[in-house]
Amino acid sequence: AQDDDAGEYAAEGTAAHELAARVLKNKKSRAEDWIGTKIAVGKREFEVTDEFADHVQTYVDDVQRRALGGYLMVEQRVSLAGVEGFDASNHGTSDAVMAVPYLVGGKHSYSYGVVEDLKFGQGEKVYAWEYAKDDAPFTMDMAEGDEVVSVVPHYQLMMYALACLAYISLLVEAIRGITIVINQPRLGMVSELWVPIAVLERFGVFAADALYKAKNAKALGVADVERKADKYLNPGEKQCRWCKALARCPAAAKRAEE
Repeated sequence: AQDDDAGEYAAEGTAAHELAARVLKNKKSRAEDWIGTKIAVGKREFEVTDEFADHVQTYVDDVQRRALGGYLMVEQRVSLAGVEGFDASNHGTSDAVMAVPYLVGGKHSYSYGVVEDLKFGQGEKVYAWEYAKDDAPFTMDMAEGDEVVSVVPHYQLMMYALACLAYISLLVEAIRGITIVINQPRLGMVSELWVPIAVLERFGVFAADALYKAKNAKALGVADVERKADKYLNPGEKQCRWCKALARCPAAAKRAEE
């Protein structure tokens, strides 16, 4: 159950995930079947309204469409234990994981995976990728029409895709890549990105290095990290936006001056 202290919106999102999981695990069920029922999340309780059910069903329909002809894992617990640089403590729960096999004479000629994330909030839009800036620490190429552009994939979903790769590979052979998807039904938006296996493996090296630096920084303590700001601190628009230490960060101050 979601901790009550996480807040009203986080709890509502947990309730939406719970309803989506119930429907996806029962192929004969639809979200509208639960209208009027209540879902408890910590000390809070959410009633499934017509609108609530409609938005959840939008996500469910998209997952079921993508999973056609393949395998679907709902609220799948995954771990990075088998990835170099990580261990069993690096784990999480992926909303929907799909493994779609090569179908002879079918609609596709290779096996692939899909990792889809439901975001139920009505705040800002979240994208599976964004155009890369010059200081982006990790980028990949993406086809856009007749051009190839450099983009930054959504790091959290890339971590889930990396963790899900072993599970997907157990179900299908010769997987070529994983599509990461962010579904925001209340904003009417679905954002996705095709990630080849080679890119995912390269991201694994990048993420493991970031984790190694983070562990070193934690062991050093705040004062030593600030003295070695150029090595350990990486200010940027996205990460600084949510950082509680922004006001005292020497690397952010240096960047602002520049």
